[in-house]
Amino acid sequence: MTNNDNMNIQLTRLETLDISMSIILLIHDVKNEMDDPETTESRKTVLKSTLKKWENLRIKIKKQFEEQDISHSPTRRGCAGRNQYVSENICLK
Repeated sequence: MTNNDNMNIQLTRLETLDISMSIILLIHDVKNEMDDPETTESRKTVLKSTLKKWENLRIKIKKQFEEQDISHSPTRRGCAGRNQYVSENICLK
């Protein structure tokens, strides 16, 4: 298997949310360090690259999570009969 091959990892919904939250916290920490006046310019350059990687990964996870969540969630009559995903009683297009 090469680094560019896709992998399937079996995780529960909660485990996926935990990973997503962890990435959000990492992004927050990176941004805080970048804003710190004591952070050197060379370190900021590294942090920008790191931030981009974490943000891209977060976007991919979020997109795939939402696609799977929508495809496995029932619609409800509260959406006026439209075939829409329901999350916490909110109809989404």
